[in-house]
Amino acid sequence: KIRFKVYQDVLTKSYPFAILAFLMVLYTQIDRTMVYNMLPDGDHQLGLYAMAYRMLDAFSQVAFLFATILLPVFTGLIHRKEPLAQTVRVFARLLLIPGLVLVLISFFYKDEMMAILYENQSSPYLGQIFGWLMITFLAYGMVYIYGTLLTANGNLKFLNWTAAGGLVVNILINLILIPIMGVLGAVVATLATQFAVSLLQFWKSHRVFNLEVSPIEMFKVFVYVAVAVLSFVLMRYSGMKWYYSIAALTVFNLTFAFFTGLLNLRFFIDIIKYKS
Repeated sequence: KIRFKVYQDVLTKSYPFAILAFLMVLYTQIDRTMVYNMLPDGDHQLGLYAMAYRMLDAFSQVAFLFATILLPVFTGLIHRKEPLAQTVRVFARLLLIPGLVLVLISFFYKDEMMAILYENQSSPYLGQIFGWLMITFLAYGMVYIYGTLLTANGNLKFLNWTAAGGLVVNILINLILIPIMGVLGAVVATLATQFAVSLLQFWKSHRVFNLEVSPIEMFKVFVYVAVAVLSFVLMRYSGMKWYYSIAALTVFNLTFAFFTGLLNLRFFIDIIKYKS
């Protein structure tokens, strides 16, 4: 039997999620359409943007796996009214600390990475697009953690409004910057939109769930970011082969994360032993 009441209930409960997904796709992909239509050589410029975006898209799939894991975890914790702060903190560190290393590698060794991927098609301009675009990975990571937390809690109205606002801001910045900066204007629009949305979700999550961040933890994060950036600056101009530099920097920065306590072996043990 066709039960229209059942279909109505399902659609009523699910349409906010559908709207959110639709808006997120729009404000993350609409810059491609605008690049193609607003520039005289739009097809060529769009090709450059797509070449640079491919790496970001690939690494974002790893971050997306966190969201698929976290949604049922957060939903269960909220349903059982258990503390959330430690779980959020653990997963944020596990995603964003290696994510920062990835972003710094992509930024400081952008030309080398593009040369390996595209050989004769690579250029300093393509490397510049890729290097700045990869910074967006950190915003994606925050969205996949704090946006997932708000989704699990049912804060769909807030998420939809932020996504709609992100779409409007993205379009406006693209309209202003693409004629002036070309593809880099679209990159700036992506960076501004993604970080604005992610920071709003970060703020809302801390407000709703009282996720306090201690001054000591903030200091550790500041020191880690400063040391990580400085290590890449120094190594970049050390004269060492770039692939050796990347390996050394990755080992150093992840080891330093354990040394500062931002990463902990107990994190991994807790995740392995976690039972719903």
